[in-house]
Amino acid sequence: MDIKHFAQLVETYGGHPDNWKEEKRHAALDLLKTSSEAQRLQQNALKLDNLLDQSICIPPSPTLKTRILEQVTTMPKVKIDIWQEFMQWIFGTNSLEHIWRPAVAFGLPLLLGIWLGLHLAANDIAPSESELLQQEEIALLVLSDTMME
Repeated sequence: MDIKHFAQLVETYGGHPDNWKEEKRHAALDLLKTSSEAQRLQQNALKLDNLLDQSICIPPSPTLKTRILEQVTTMPKVKIDIWQEFMQWIFGTNSLEHIWRPAVAFGLPLLLGIWLGLHLAANDIAPSESELLQQEEIALLVLSDTMME
């Protein structure tokens, strides 16, 4: 273990070797035997640990608790963008929705396109009322010409 890793260990877990991770403890103790810098870092961490152990924990007042809870309950919801909402709607949030929602989401436009295509094709084929009258007049003229002959 080098001094940099030892410094990180002491800053993270404090100066007491019992608080250090088991796999790093032996290497750190070996470094402590040979390095004055490591000993200095441990002493500083032990001083801080002792100060923290001596500090008094003052419980929060009921008004402070109330103020904090009011802030939490009135916090605005995090707004996700429209693309995230669309993807969540498409793919769902549970396993059943993961199967059916994509099929419905991609099948509905297909069915709408087929219906629209058939509807427009039917409207294009059907003649308008004026066209029907013209065709009827032509048919009557042709029929009357053939009957006269």
